[in-house]
Amino acid sequence: MEECILLVGGESREQMREGLRKAGYRVIHLYSAQEAVDRVDNLEFQLLLLDTELPSLEADRLLLGINDEIRRIPVIMITVSWDADKIVQCFDRGAHDVVAGEVPEKVLLARIKNLLLIFRGANQLNSRIRVADLTIDRGLWIVKRGEERIGLTAKEFELLWYLALHVNQACSRQQILKHVWRHEFIADTNVVDVYIRHLRLKIDYGYKHKLIRTVRGVGYLLQEPAAGNSDSTP
Repeated sequence: MEECILLVGGESREQMREGLRKAGYRVIHLYSAQEAVDRVDNLEFQLLLLDTELPSLEADRLLLGINDEIRRIPVIMITVSWDADKIVQCFDRGAHDVVAGEVPEKVLLARIKNLLLIFRGANQLNSRIRVADLTIDRGLWIVKRGEERIGLTAKEFELLWYLALHVNQACSRQQILKHVWRHEFIADTNVVDVYIRHLRLKIDYGYKHKLIRTVRGVGYLLQEPAAGNSDSTP
């Protein structure tokens, strides 16, 4: 599969973009962090190259959107110089590596390759969760209840994955909005309740054990049934 890099930086990064393409990567080049924030949830990419000269508020919103419990993307920040304080600040903001703007192309490609290998291995090790007879495979994007395969939309899958990451723990609506919808959410929306209803129809309908539960006054959880428990109350 051709790996995709999201490059967020101005016109000065066009030469870097062309070098990445010649090396065999697919590149999405966005010129502003705000555009990246607006589009990130609809983009599929394996690594982010982020120019630190962009406004920091929008850049930090972008970093929050791609590095939470659901979505883990390696980040390389590009600085204009090797100022020690600036480099430390990049790592504090969430960078996994830092390069200067004039880094030799072969060095940048080596760093990109290294991070992609590290994250690919980590994602493969942590890409499957099983709760009772429910299996969620993030690597293959497959959900099964028993042997029955269940088709979910992208957002339904992310919601189910988030609940599975916190199995047997109550997740508030605000937590779900923050981590699943990230910067898109509106505080008083009922979108979580709507998507929970969709998931229940696909995950629980027709099954004796209901896995998706309501926690009154809090939110929802994905709960493993206790041994011998036949309770089917939602």
